[in-house]
Amino acid sequence: MKTVQELADQLGVTRQRVQQVIQALPKEKQAKKEKGRLQITEQVEADIKAFMRKGETAKANKQASKSNLLVNLLKENNAKNLFKI
Repeated sequence: MKTVQELADQLGVTRQRVQQVIQALPKEKQAKKEKGRLQITEQVEADIKAFMRKGETAKANKQASKSNLLVNLLKENNAKNLFKI
């Protein structure tokens, strides 16, 4: 079992970010407190990592979509300028 801080260090994020992700998980997948500290089991750790990967994928898709939009706008603009001779 790991603590929130240990997992945060491993993932390269803040302790607060790990706690936010834990709160976003369904209740049955959240870490349990033991002696006043959240204890991260292997299953909870896997759920946290999966949640974070899903967020990274969505962010990457959104960024790619914006890039494609920009490329299309530039192509349109270039095509319009070709006929302005």
